[in-house]
Amino acid sequence: MNLADRVRIAAVAVLSVSGLALAGCGDSGGIDEAQAAVVDASGVQNRGRQLPPEVGPWIQKVREECLANGARFEGIRDFVLPADFNADGREDYVLMWGGASCVDSGGSASGGFGWGRAGPTNDFLISTPNGYVIQEGFMSELGRDNIKRRGDRDVIEIEGGWNMDGGEVVRVVHSWDGSQMQILERFNSAGQSVDGDGYVIQAVAKGQAGDTLPFREGHYIEASGSCARIEADMLETREITATKFISNNLADSDVCRVRSKSVSGSTATLNIECLQSCGNGGEEGDVCPEIYDSRYTLTIRAASQTRITLRSGSEAYWNGDYTWCPREALPDWMRE
Repeated sequence: MNLADRVRIAAVAVLSVSGLALAGCGDSGGIDEAQAAVVDASGVQNRGRQLPPEVGPWIQKVREECLANGARFEGIRDFVLPADFNADGREDYVLMWGGASCVDSGGSASGGFGWGRAGPTNDFLISTPNGYVIQEGFMSELGRDNIKRRGDRDVIEIEGGWNMDGGEVVRVVHSWDGSQMQILERFNSAGQSVDGDGYVIQAVAKGQAGDTLPFREGHYIEASGSCARIEADMLETREITATKFISNNLADSDVCRVRSKSVSGSTATLNIECLQSCGNGGEEGDVCPEIYDSRYTLTIRAASQTRITLRSGSEAYWNGDYTWCPREALPDWMRE
């Protein structure tokens, strides 16, 4: 009997559904196929510390996808990276698919997942007041050295070489924006901050108003709509200035302020934080606390001074092509 067989038998002998011990990064242990088949939501531990119950179903998901691809699942190890991405003082986790052994017919340990040069998939287990949620992330080889502290939270820094139209990007920083992991910053080999196309970003001071944006400030509607029919057609609007972003529809609004911004040619990047919603139809006299608790990044490309394309990775319903509306075309309540 070889050493690997003895280790496997010993691991199975100590297995219990209510107390499965998982090895953290740097350990030699892990979960083999026999163990993964019986992992439940109450029995996942890491170095004697109980992991959130959502880890158990996640392992099952990894195993089932491997088997569905016609490969052989042989276990998972070194797949957890702890961090605090949302600055709430509780541990969050990177859940790395790269820790799984999913052997294809050619004998490749990760061949069953078919990862290319981008690397394996990473999911994120994020703490909330009501437990943990799993969010899909991005593909990359990650380790403890990629976790960096930025102020009150952790971010992920990845070094590499990505050839873009504007030049080579050599470092990318991912950060939690309130709903998913987003790219916070990109840098070139000279250490300059660049946009997604590799062009150097010309920084603009926080809160600086007026003509710094490459498009006209004010109210925008979807390009296919008519400014004169905002109320009649119940059109949503986006109010965009150097200091605020407000998404309006006739039922509710997202009220956000600009934390910082940058401009590169005809593209503006706005880092915003949005006011906590109190819901609709509250009791008379209710006061909504002024708490800005969600952060997002908007990328706005100007086709002209009055036509823009807006993209936000997490709030897809903000995305679209928009046209500017003059003040005199707005309903009275929007002019206040």
